[in-house]
Amino acid sequence: MVNRLLRSGYFKKYNVSIITKVYVDDSIFTSRSQINFQKFCPNSYIIKMYEWLQPVILFITTRIINFLLSINKEIMKYKSIQISPSKIEIFFQSHTDVPEVVVVDIPYILEDEHPIAFVTKVPRSKVYKRKFKKLISKNSDFNHL
Repeated sequence: MVNRLLRSGYFKKYNVSIITKVYVDDSIFTSRSQINFQKFCPNSYIIKMYEWLQPVILFITTRIINFLLSINKEIMKYKSIQISPSKIEIFFQSHTDVPEVVVVDIPYILEDEHPIAFVTKVPRSKVYKRKFKKLISKNSDFNHL
């Protein structure tokens, strides 16, 4: 989410230097993103929060809570098994050729909800859909997918 805000240009357009603390969920927040963020908010601390079921970014200023951005990601049910979309996203983003991914659910008659991943690959990447399916099938946490 912070990566999207950095690319959107809002930090260039508005003065965000008053932000003192940033709470980031357990999605991938790369060192390049941290360096870019520090350019706009030089006096801020970045605090990483783990095991949140709903990804959230919280910006705190010196006076009050400035604003809260949130994506409503619930636990989805696939073949009667509850899975967290953020865990699947973290698995995909652990690959070096995947800077961003989002997992959404699509209603499906036989499987309650069907998870679909939208993956952004690095330019000139040699990673294919088949390779990701193979990686997921070998991963013990996601072997039911």
